[in-house]
Amino acid sequence: MTENRTDFTESEASSPHEPDLAREGFVISVAICGPLFIIFVVAIYVYAHFGEPFVDGLDEQIGGLLAEQADSLVQSGQIPQAIEKYREAISLKFDNSERRLWALHKFADLLMKEQFYDEAADVARQAIELSEENGRAFSQYFWALRQAGRHEESLDATEIWFEWAEKRAEPATMARVKYFTGYAYFDLQQKENAISAFLSGYSIYPEDNNALSAANVLHQLGRGSEALPLLDFVIDKGEKHNAQKAEELRTKILGSM
Repeated sequence: MTENRTDFTESEASSPHEPDLAREGFVISVAICGPLFIIFVVAIYVYAHFGEPFVDGLDEQIGGLLAEQADSLVQSGQIPQAIEKYREAISLKFDNSERRLWALHKFADLLMKEQFYDEAADVARQAIELSEENGRAFSQYFWALRQAGRHEESLDATEIWFEWAEKRAEPATMARVKYFTGYAYFDLQQKENAISAFLSGYSIYPEDNNALSAANVLHQLGRGSEALPLLDFVIDKGEKHNAQKAEELRTKILGSM
């Protein structure tokens, strides 16, 4: 009977389980470098065929994408992370100005809510510089400055805001700006100027906020009789909550006469 036997070479017999390191190293190198090489080639192809504008277009989307991430962080309650993400987003390019304006408004609102008033004012100012056609930015800028105690600047902001409103020829908007101007003067302890601003707004577009505010300051200065016609207007034409305040003030003034 013939014995079946397999012959090995000396090298094979001496290390039957030792891996071929050179061969496996080559395979690993290909596995790692292959995809990178493909990406590199694709990048060259894209740049060659579509040019720099295409690459820039991708770059300009980063700011908007980060702003969306920041908004998602806000929704999930991760406020500190959202603030940092917004800061990063607005430092980058956006694919269009409207998207950037949206991010600036959102960020300013968030900063106001978290009481970062100085930074909110800076962000709102960026929104104004980007698009003066948006009254929301002026409102954010004013309130941020006011909350930060920067009253001289908040007064200056209302002057710029009123010029914008005049160009639009919208009486209701102009009256609203005068209402804020009155409060800016009031913060500066300039009560006579505050009354003038409130009455100016009331004359441009009669509405209850300016009328009630003017009446309140007139009462503080001991000029209650001048406040009564304004209070009658608020009681007759104003919103319910303002009408109730006007009724209370009117009763107080009449009781002291």
